[in-house]
Amino acid sequence: MKQYQEIMVCLGNPASAGKLLNYAAAITKYAESRRVHLLHINDPANPSGNTPTQSDLEGLAATHLKGKAVGESVCKVVEGAPLVEILRYGQDESIDLIVIGGEDSDPNHEAILARRITRKATCSVLILPGDSQPTLNKVVVPVRNTECSEQAVQAALDIARPTQTQVVCLNVFQVHSGVARGNLTLEEFTEQQKDLAEKDCEDLLARIDTTGAPIESLCVADPYGHSIETILETVEKVDGDLLVIGARGRSGLAGVLLADVTEKLIRQSPVPLLAVKKKGECLGILQALLTV
Repeated sequence: MKQYQEIMVCLGNPASAGKLLNYAAAITKYAESRRVHLLHINDPANPSGNTPTQSDLEGLAATHLKGKAVGESVCKVVEGAPLVEILRYGQDESIDLIVIGGEDSDPNHEAILARRITRKATCSVLILPGDSQPTLNKVVVPVRNTECSEQAVQAALDIARPTQTQVVCLNVFQVHSGVARGNLTLEEFTEQQKDLAEKDCEDLLARIDTTGAPIESLCVADPYGHSIETILETVEKVDGDLLVIGARGRSGLAGVLLADVTEKLIRQSPVPLLAVKKKGECLGILQALLTV
């Protein structure tokens, strides 16, 4: 996990600061990080009566990072639009990983901000729901036989190796009962599709160094076209406490979008979700946004 050398923690709601920083402190040990950046954005369009100062952030760093995190801490309060300033800071400081609260963390639209950041960031993003704990027992990675999934599995392995955490590569394969299957029964067709999914997982893992971490493949049928529900049900069934997904951006007229499955998982996952991006991806779109 040494690719996450510069970690930025976006501090919005003060009530969720401790959770974010405790999780970030745990990540620094896996990553042997150089710095943790504590960033708060004062939004003139939405003034708050409880605005932290740089001194407040330094106090939070002393409470939650000192003696717990690897590397130094940097604290900064910036004024401006949260999305733009977070992305700007990430580019200026060459941030490798952004940590932000998720769906349950903040009543003041922090969850919406998390999704917008994930769409446009040029680095990986870790989204933490309100009750997240910095514990790892099982990491679940939804996969296909793609370069994007390869990056996600590699990131999961980097996280898992220091603690020998189990990594589950989850391939949810489609089975449409209405599709013509020749002379096969539905059960036979499902088994055929499962064999193809297992071969996809084998081919994917053959390109990755899996040494030093327990890893397994799990192929689950999705007969009703509800892949999101199937993924989240499987995460619960196997007691997963971190979901890692490949999040490759796509350029479009409306900016940078994510694949539909990725977008919905970011919105619905009850466990921490790491959206893995190749660093520098979508840089052209970001530079255009920052010059507006």
